[in-house]
Amino acid sequence: MSNCFQAAVAWAPGKPLSVEEVEVAPPKAGEVRIKLVATGICQTDEHLLQGCFPNAEFPVIPGHEGAGIVESIGEGVTSMKPVWRMQLLQES
Repeated sequence: MSNCFQAAVAWAPGKPLSVEEVEVAPPKAGEVRIKLVATGICQTDEHLLQGCFPNAEFPVIPGHEGAGIVESIGEGVTSMKPVWRMQLLQES
């Protein structure tokens, strides 16, 4: 299983996104790695990309709401299994 994936990366506020290959580490204990198959840019992401959050650290990969497939799980994860389909939503 590869640890490299394509992502749209924001390197600075107000700059265009750059589609790049990024390396994602395997999940650590208690973590889950989800391969996103659909995602979108929400208003929070848009504000981040416009520079409305002065303490935001770049680079950043926007798109924290979406749907995907559990690709791998870290040690101790018992509530999910690889190949499960997931919907990711930001909680208010």
